[in-house]
Amino acid sequence: MPDLAAAAADAKSLGADHVVRTFIGPWSDNPPYDDDLRTLLDKTASGDYRPLLDGFPVVMLTAYDSVSYPSDFRSREPEAGSRVGVCEQAGRVRVCHPSLSISRNLAALPEEEVERLLGAVRSEFRMLSFELAKQDRTFILSNWEAENDVPDARLWPAYTRYLQARLEGIIEGREAARREGYPAKVFTAFEFTIVPGFAGKPSGLVEIGSKLRGLDYLSYSAWWSIGSDYNARTMQDSFRSAFQTIRGFARRNGLPERLILGEFGEYWDANPTAERLRAIVDVSIAEGVEYLFNWVLYDQPGEKDELGRDASHFGKFSLDRTLTPQGKAFREWFGEGAGEKR
Repeated sequence: MPDLAAAAADAKSLGADHVVRTFIGPWSDNPPYDDDLRTLLDKTASGDYRPLLDGFPVVMLTAYDSVSYPSDFRSREPEAGSRVGVCEQAGRVRVCHPSLSISRNLAALPEEEVERLLGAVRSEFRMLSFELAKQDRTFILSNWEAENDVPDARLWPAYTRYLQARLEGIIEGREAARREGYPAKVFTAFEFTIVPGFAGKPSGLVEIGSKLRGLDYLSYSAWWSIGSDYNARTMQDSFRSAFQTIRGFARRNGLPERLILGEFGEYWDANPTAERLRAIVDVSIAEGVEYLFNWVLYDQPGEKDELGRDASHFGKFSLDRTLTPQGKAFREWFGEGAGEKR
């Protein structure tokens, strides 16, 4: 896998030079799968993330704290027979998302311990937000797909408390920086993947997001709006309907109507012309979505979907940094001189 400096250069070569999104947290799903228990502030202050943090005017961080991580997540084995949120890394099977673990803890701990843990979470995000707010660039701090991060809806009340503590810390850090005269361009987002009214699946926006205070953006990870048999026109209709549904719910419930398209993508080997992706981009811009994040920059050889099928061909580049057909299409749309073509 190319390092972050090379990845930043590759993204910019496509014309994606304004905004970038990356995960930052205590665990890794890439070899050697080592845990990194430094705080979020320590990670951003180190050289590891600087090519992204310094290289783009807008940075969206899918951020997970370290203070809530060691107590349970590293040692918990998945429930017998369950494959939800489970991954195998270097022969070690474990739950794959920190929020699932912290939510289990919060649901089981005495209230005094809950308050202590949430206070530590709030503090870590406050310190991160304060330091980011000193910079004259925009940062957006978010969770990842709520319904997938914590698949068990019985844990959503605890998960909501965890997310609210994060939000409070971010806002406190931002406001403290603003009082000291810093730019304070740090914003909050809540990400979900099921829209209100979706048949047969509870929506994280309805059950979690509507209860949160202090949100600036709603981030829609849009996989359920991408039909395998949709043509470009049907794809546009699907996304337009989703955006209207989300904004309508937000308006009725006092939530922000500013939208981010948190994830979208498709296999370039199955859809070599990229017409459907272009349709998503065009309708998102037309509907006023502020930021779009396409999955993903590099192909992921060996990746499988939930049915065991090859899921490796989402990338704009292969791992040797050669453009894929989808990457060539993106460069044509967004690269230098693309504005004159459109």
